[in-house]
Amino acid sequence: MLTVLEGQVAALFMEGIFYGVYLTTFIISLRWFLYEDYKWKPFRKINWPMLMVTLCMLVVSSLDLALAGRRSFVGILHAELDVPLPDLLWSSIVQVSSVDSPSLTVGTNRNNDG
Repeated sequence: MLTVLEGQVAALFMEGIFYGVYLTTFIISLRWFLYEDYKWKPFRKINWPMLMVTLCMLVVSSLDLALAGRRSFVGILHAELDVPLPDLLWSSIVQVSSVDSPSLTVGTNRNNDG
């Protein structure tokens, strides 16, 4: 049976592997956003909204991985020093709010004309 800390480290390891796959596909998608088909000439008209969404997804994914790593590192450090963890880590709050913020804003643009 895994402890909570061991589960977090295992999840962080798997997240790191999947982030590597995501980073590879991100680089390939940038090539198709910025350059013409089968030529390395830049597009004259770049789809800026799609590019900005792609970059925002990269930032949120990177932030999530970095904060999960920090949380696991703090957990390991506190376990080695035999010091109890605080009840609420600021990195956990930021991690949840950064990942859930796009889903919270989906329903806010409704027009209620009664």
